[in-house]
Amino acid sequence: RQRQMCIRDRNERLLAGLENLSEDDLKLLTLYVYEGYTESEISKVFSISQPAIHKRIEKITIFLKKF
Repeated sequence: RQRQMCIRDRNERLLAGLENLSEDDLKLLTLYVYEGYTESEISKVFSISQPAIHKRIEKITIFLKKF
């Protein structure tokens, strides 16, 4: 029962974090996590370099973990 509450809390925090991402960051995350795009493929979608995509993914991950 306590574990379910912990999971629910974590899910609510994650949802709140996702709602605070910019539209572009949410699109990037969706392509990367749910659609399975590589960083290189995403870089072509956004017309920016692969290292820049890598840094944005890191930034988003840190933001969501802190949320």
